[in-house]
This record gives sequence, structure tokens and C-alpha cells, in this order.
Amino acid sequence: MAAAYLAVVTHACCVPLNPAAQDAELQRWFDATGVTCLLVEQGDTGAASRVARARGLPIVDITLDHHGCAGRLHPSTTCAVTDGQAAEPLPSDVGLIIQTSGTTGQPKVVELTHEALVASALSMVDTYQLTAKDCTINVRPMYHVASLIVNTLAPLASGGRVAYAPGFDGDSLFDWFAEFKPTWFSGVTTMYQWWLAHEQDYRRKLGDHRFRFLRAGSAAMPPAIMRRVEELTGAPVIEGYGMSERTPIAVNPLPPGRRKPGTVGRPCGVELALFDAQGRAVPAGETGEIAIRAPGVRCEPVGEHGAWFRTGDCGRFDEDGYLLITGRLKEMINRGGQKIAPREVEDQLLEHAAVAQAAAFGMAHPSLGEDVAAAVVARDGAAIDAAELRRFLLQRLAPYKVPAVIVQVDAMPLGPTGKVQRRILATRCAISASVEADPPAGATERRIAAIFADVLGRASVGRKESFFALGGDSIGGARVISRIVQAFGIELQANTLFARPSVAELAVHIDAWVRQSEDLSREIDELTDDEVAALLEREDARLT
Repeated sequence: MAAAYLAVVTHACCVPLNPAAQDAELQRWFDATGVTCLLVEQGDTGAASRVARARGLPIVDITLDHHGCAGRLHPSTTCAVTDGQAAEPLPSDVGLIIQTSGTTGQPKVVELTHEALVASALSMVDTYQLTAKDCTINVRPMYHVASLIVNTLAPLASGGRVAYAPGFDGDSLFDWFAEFKPTWFSGVTTMYQWWLAHEQDYRRKLGDHRFRFLRAGSAAMPPAIMRRVEELTGAPVIEGYGMSERTPIAVNPLPPGRRKPGTVGRPCGVELALFDAQGRAVPAGETGEIAIRAPGVRCEPVGEHGAWFRTGDCGRFDEDGYLLITGRLKEMINRGGQKIAPREVEDQLLEHAAVAQAAAFGMAHPSLGEDVAAAVVARDGAAIDAAELRRFLLQRLAPYKVPAVIVQVDAMPLGPTGKVQRRILATRCAISASVEADPPAGATERRIAAIFADVLGRASVGRKESFFALGGDSIGGARVISRIVQAFGIELQANTLFARPSVAELAVHIDAWVRQSEDLSREIDELTDDEVAALLEREDARLT
């Protein structure tokens, strides 16, 4: 695929296809890109060949020379797709058409000119100081910009080597590392999390190997994960930011430059600005939509600031000019007008010892519009307690940022480039919430459920249903706390419901509080008058 891509892009426009795409998807893609010819491995009978034949497109069968040089191809048929000899392309000619990953909506068509391709590749070489001594292994899909530019054009432009794997194969990855001894590797957070889960195998097979650097892209790497990867490999993790239209956009520096975990570094070969929804420039320290200007990138006017390409990503600059990505515009959670970045919630979840992976997302809410939900994957041997996780988050986040629903999943749904599919998680969460809930058990749960139902205007409430997921908000929550205090004669803090939003969780807390109060009453009854006076004096001093 790499050799075919390089051969085609030198004289024509290359349109890489996803081998897993089906007929309907390919029909739309062929229409959108104007495909005039199909290259496939000889004997292919897949969806692409079916669609091409149905459309009357010429098909070039390619045979591979497994005994010759790597990537040597032989076309078994010929196809004339141009009139006469093909001319050398101009810098402004489109050389590559790819799809975005489509994590927040339908994939879109991205056209990259030769100028953009060359600028991106040379920027990679300069930023990562790639030389002929470097080697990398590509495990990313060969229809994605990371493979086509980061792992193909950039290393070859530096004179280095690339080993192409058939994909991310956990059974073989460390063996490939041992065989080819790469000096650098580019992956996504989920790949590095897999390394961490198999660190004993890594140490056994690659104890003496040292990478010059590890590159993290496509999605933000939480600082907690970065620390563990660097401890395991002894290599610096260089977090950067790019997209289909341009990569890289921003990068943390190689050592001895200062890397700042949680940021994607400084602008790299591009002009970068932040704008609000009205096209006004956003001052340093405030969040805005990221916009760029770079060779070959198609821009449009933004207010009075000239032409820019608006990325759809949100971010802010810190005091040193490092860029912090806060999320996609479409991924930002709008909780009653309060904007919450998923990454802020995810980073804190990943600080918990039981959590291996985390994804926060918006969940439909009848009065707030959206509320916060999260999915987590447990570390091996760890148990996830949603109530305990919420208490942990309440020490680190404002209450309105704490997920109303936390669900445990065996694995995160990932797109072809390794990005978490938050839309799928939100759908799963909605389906789970719609399942008929267990009725309350015990007197305490029944009394709490009655209060929930009355405040929410519902006929009944299940014992494990979240007050906020059922439509409750902060105002309703205050009413619930007030009624529980009156009903049980106890004291509760205002954020108790954020930490324990279900009937069952709240009942456990209330029963424990009542038992503790009864124990304290019995203890006081056994004290002398002087001991009680001293106890009250200490309590007054503590409160003042």
C-alpha cells in the first residue's frame, strides 16, 4: 500500500480506501472524490472491486514481489486514465484525498495539495530531527494521514527506514520491535495503555532497547499515562497535535527542551490563533476555537483577521505559549450553559488507581440540555465503585463537572485511528438508562425513592437510577437534600447528592450516618457531666 501510494501520488491524485468499507460507503466515497480507476491486489473480490465493476471503472490488478525489494509491485493489467503522458504535478494540484476519522459526525472529504504534503513532511523531519539513522514501525491504517505523512513521507524524506506491519497486533508488536529496533514510534493513547497492561512482556523482550522518542497523537494523552509510559520505556513521550488537513500543528520539544504534559506544545510550522464563535480573537488564558494558516491549507475569512482554517478543536494557551487542547467543539458538554471539556474529567478519572481508561461525554438531559457521563475500564484486578469514584472526583472537580452516570465497560469503542467513539458510548448509556430498574429494597430506600419521585414528578424510581440521569438538576437536588434532612433528622452536605446520586448509594450513606449518630448518643450517655462539657468545648473551638 505504501509503494502504491507513493507511485500514484507522484503523477495523479491518490484516494486510499478503507479495506473494511462496504458497498454503500464506497459508493458515496467514489461519488465524493471522482475516482476514475481502482488499484487492487490481484484476485481481490471485495466491495471496492464490486463497486468499481458496477460503475464501469477500469481495475488494475497488482501482484507483489515477495522475493524482491520491499514494496516492489507489478501491475498485471494496464489502464490509461490520462490523455498522453502524465505531466509533473504543480504544487497547487491535489495529490491526496482522505477522509477524516468522523468521531463526532459523518466523515468529510479532505483534499491535500502537493504543497501541503511536502510542507507537512518536511515539518515532521525538522521537528523530530529525523535522520537516515532513524527507523520506525507503522501499525496505523494505511488510509489515514498518520500513516501516509507521519510514517511514510516524513521518514523517507529524511532517508530513514520504515517497517510496515499489518496493523496493531498485540501478539507480535514487541517481537517486531526486537527485530527492527525502531528509534521512534508514533501511536495513540490506547496503544500505549496496551503496553502498560503488558509491561512484563515488554521488559522481558525489550529490556535493553531504547527509543529516541515516542510520539503521541490523534487524541490527548493524560499525564498519568504519560508518566507510566516514560517510566516503562525510558523514552520521552512527545505529545503533539495535528489533523487530516495539516500535521503537525503543534508539538512539544524534544529533550533538552521543556515538555509540558497535558499540552501539545507550541505551534510548529504554522500560524495559530484562537477565536470565539463570533470570530473575535481570544486573549491568552481563555478558551477558543483553534485556527491555523499553513502552506497548502485552504482558509476562509474570519472576521477582520484575514483568512484562516478553523479546526473545530478548542484550546487555550498557557503562560509559556504552550497549547492545551480542551476538546472538539462538538464534544464539549454544555450542562445548563456551563461548558465542560471531556478531557478535564478524563484526566482526573485516570488519576484513580483502579481506572485504566476513561472517556467523558455528554448525556441528554431534559432540563439542562446535557449532563456529564463517563465510561471507565478497570485496571487488571481492580474493582470499580462508582460512588467511590464520584467522591474522589469531588475532591478535584467542581460538583457540576462530576459525571452523573459512571458506567464500567470492558473496552472502549474505537474508530479506525484509535480515537474513542464518544457517540457510541452516549448511545449505550442511554440504552442502559432506559432499562427497567430494580425497585427499592428496604425502608430507607423506599423513603428516598418516594422523595426522588415526588421531586422529579415520576411515578416511581429504581434503586440504581441516578437522580441527575432521570432529569434532576441542582435546584431539584437541593429540594431532595432538604426533604431527606427533615425526613431522617440528619445533616447532609449540599454536594452529597453529586457523590451518591442513586437511591441505593444514598441509602447506604444515610444508614451509616444514623448508626454513627446512635453510637455517639450512647457514648455521650455514658460520659460524666464534666466530660460532656469538655467535649462541647472542643467542638465549639473546632467550629470557630
